[in-house]
Amino acid sequence: MPNVELGALSVALGNSEWVQADPFAVASDVAAVCAERNYDHVAQEIVLRALNKLECFGDCRRIIEALVRQCGLFPYLDPGNAATDDLFAIGLHRLGTLGPDFVLHSEQRAILSTLLGGRSVVLSAPTSFGKSVLIDAMLAEGGYSNVLILVPTIALMDEARRRLSTRFSPGFKVITHLSQEKGSKNIFVLTPERANLERIGELDLFIVDEFYKLGIVEDVGRHATLNKLCYRLLKTGKQFFMLGPNIEGIPDQMRERCQFLQTEFRTVAANVSVLGAEDPVEETIRLCKELGDSTIVFCRSPGRVIDVSRRMIEAGLSWPNSRVKQASEWAGVQFHPDWHFARAVAHGIGIHHGAIPRSLAHWCVKAFNDGSLSLLLCTTTLIEGVNTRAENMIILDSKVMRRPIDFFTFNNIKGRAGRMMKLISLL
Repeated sequence: MPNVELGALSVALGNSEWVQADPFAVASDVAAVCAERNYDHVAQEIVLRALNKLECFGDCRRIIEALVRQCGLFPYLDPGNAATDDLFAIGLHRLGTLGPDFVLHSEQRAILSTLLGGRSVVLSAPTSFGKSVLIDAMLAEGGYSNVLILVPTIALMDEARRRLSTRFSPGFKVITHLSQEKGSKNIFVLTPERANLERIGELDLFIVDEFYKLGIVEDVGRHATLNKLCYRLLKTGKQFFMLGPNIEGIPDQMRERCQFLQTEFRTVAANVSVLGAEDPVEETIRLCKELGDSTIVFCRSPGRVIDVSRRMIEAGLSWPNSRVKQASEWAGVQFHPDWHFARAVAHGIGIHHGAIPRSLAHWCVKAFNDGSLSLLLCTTTLIEGVNTRAENMIILDSKVMRRPIDFFTFNNIKGRAGRMMKLISLL
């Protein structure tokens, strides 16, 4: 079988006319890559890029759909157009307790089986893997009564509370502050600083999201709090699930207690471009005009967000609509008409940083996800686990405040973008 040049194939899959000119040849090259690489994460990315041009393949789309199934990307299969064997595969990966259309990919199903078998698991997986789906699947299928979920930030705690309350209420009571009265079945979603184990009481399961923070010591206080808490939880002997990205291994003592699973399985493909400009804000404005809707811009600090939003408005970036107009007027009355948040929102530009009230930051994420806001300027408050519909991510600054962005932070920023059946651009 001839070797296929991956770069050239990726370029071809980005051009609809090239695919339409000879769809069988392109589909054959995609199949060759999958066979040569045994359907690994590189092959998965090529298949995802082919899926983005599925309509261009004409009658050859069945080849791509078959490769989707072979890669284990079952959520991408369309039951309405699937062949009988594909429908059977979808059925085997459907999780009815979370809804009739809830389908797991192959790696999720394998890991869930391990967890439901009572094993503790430490999982290293990319940000696009769908780790929160595994948490929901465990709660739906596992027969637990009291579960603690530790998350690193208030923003992620709020997002998890909303998701879990919608999905599991009234069967579970979701608790984010220990002053709340417990129910018969409880999901405690807490940051380490809020987790008092004596007040929480007996647990069936504990989950640590973004567990790599156990080894990060820049913030000494939070690092110590999380480590002490996890040490006490591990001493209980209860089942646990720790999940996060880009972990190469765990201590030998931990391997005796759990199964370490490392995967590069991906469900989105990203186009990464490195841009150099004398004025990065001016370049960002140019890109936002070109990209339009569904773009997040990462900035190093709240002050930087304020400056960038002002320059964007002055440059004429604006996507007004009745919903953002109403929200801007409300913020102007309740706070101040010249507040940068109110001015930016009036132009369809969302603001998300630590100095913004949490309710307004949450509103910006929700409005961005439903399309009311076209652009979202953020700092690190958004980058750890908060899911968005963004198709484009622009990293304006290479620092967080004055500290250079590290590998984990870069991947967390990257993970805020990506949707099913869409390529993302990371600039």
